[in-house]
Amino acid sequence: MLGDRVTILASDALKPEEIDVPRAQEQLARGYKEWNEAGDSEDAYTEALRVIAEAEAKIASAAEKG
Repeated sequence: MLGDRVTILASDALKPEEIDVPRAQEQLARGYKEWNEAGDSEDAYTEALRVIAEAEAKIASAAEKG
């Protein structure tokens, strides 16, 4: 961040109005399911957390558009 400018590097981005909230909620549920089924696998937990974080971000962004 420099002064009044921010640079964001991202592979993709969605505008809040482009977010399919029911689909994001399904993604969130899937992430929690993966979390519960991860067992002793650190990689599975990491992936579940990634899915959960992405879904939560989508849902939060969509809520801001209203």
